[in-house]
Amino acid sequence: GCRIKNGDYEGALETIEAGLGLGGGEGVAGMMFDRVVAYERLYDFDSAKKSMEEYLQMFPDDEVARRENVFLSSR
Repeated sequence: GCRIKNGDYEGALETIEAGLGLGGGEGVAGMMFDRVVAYERLYDFDSAKKSMEEYLQMFPDDEVARRENVFLSSR
């Protein structure tokens, strides 16, 4: 989202976690992927990898996420 574009990665994570806590909805995939990106930008690669695993369990056919996962695995 917007906070990621503004460089507020911690704020973005708070917003994402709150949104995911509300459950379902069409925006879940985007929020989950943004969570991975925010952790990467914070250099928290362990959390990024964990979030990516959760994402790929729910959305296994996402090619962009698969490529990002390859990048993450090298961190």
